[in-house]
Amino acid sequence: MLFRSSIADAYALIKNLSGRNIPRLEIVVNQSDSARQAHLVAQRIQETAKTFLHLEVTAGGHIPRDPQVAAAVVRHRPLLLDSPQSPASVAIHQLAARLKCVFETRSLETPKISGAYFPRLQTRRMQQAA
Repeated sequence: MLFRSSIADAYALIKNLSGRNIPRLEIVVNQSDSARQAHLVAQRIQETAKTFLHLEVTAGGHIPRDPQVAAAVVRHRPLLLDSPQSPASVAIHQLAARLKCVFETRSLETPKISGAYFPRLQTRRMQQAA
């Protein structure tokens, strides 16, 4: 079961990013019990973002709940190395392959985005630490 706080956190991040110059936002639902559950969660976030932020957010996929994730944590090993054929690992590989294609295509079509959120956040944190 996905927690409401996780959904609220996702919406808060989308809201924060909505004023930035980000060409596309996608939702990846983590630890879903089924593809249907992931679809319903993504749909709920999409509808809320569209209603209140007037923003289109697309579903980027889901990573299923997988006991191998916890087992890899206990063994202090990365999941993708510890259990490369587990459902979560397979989903992560599929997501990474799709994102690689998106970024390769985008780099050919559009210039780099200035003012991206995460590099600025990292810079701000480094300045605060100094």
